[in-house]
Amino acid sequence: ISFNDLKIEVGHFLGYGPNAADWTAAQLAEIDRIVQTGVRRFYYPPAVEGVQADFEWSFIKPETTIATVADQATNDLPDNLGRVVGQFYYPSSSNRVSVVVVSEAQLNEYKSHTDSDGAPRYCCIRHKASDGSDGQRLEVEWYPVPDSAYTLTYKFEAYQGRLSNSNPYPLGG
Repeated sequence: ISFNDLKIEVGHFLGYGPNAADWTAAQLAEIDRIVQTGVRRFYYPPAVEGVQADFEWSFIKPETTIATVADQATNDLPDNLGRVVGQFYYPSSSNRVSVVVVSEAQLNEYKSHTDSDGAPRYCCIRHKASDGSDGQRLEVEWYPVPDSAYTLTYKFEAYQGRLSNSNPYPLGG
């Protein structure tokens, strides 16, 4: 089901007919608002009579990997990343503990005590500078600075953005 399919269904339900070419700008804006609201409610179901939904969609929290670079303190995170969920994990064969996500202030405190290289033990997630022409992006800063390339696994909450003609498919298919 695409954005266009959803618009046609909502337009028809509202009595505007199934042909988008017949809709006024005001009708199209109302249809778009309803579709966007419906998609958000599907992703994050609201409480009903004070009872929260007892499930989360697995496709909203995919698992992926990131590769550190030797002597590089930061890595860019994917554009569709809303937030990191949990920690970063080394492969089980490495016999290393996970990389704990801490605040930027805490990471700066660790860096102020010693300036060492090695396998990262801590990291922070921070926003990159943005001029507002595109969505703001995130990066991860490692401590200590990686002394080698490490591949870490993590989960994140995916951010879809608004459905549109150029971004027509919602998360989950």
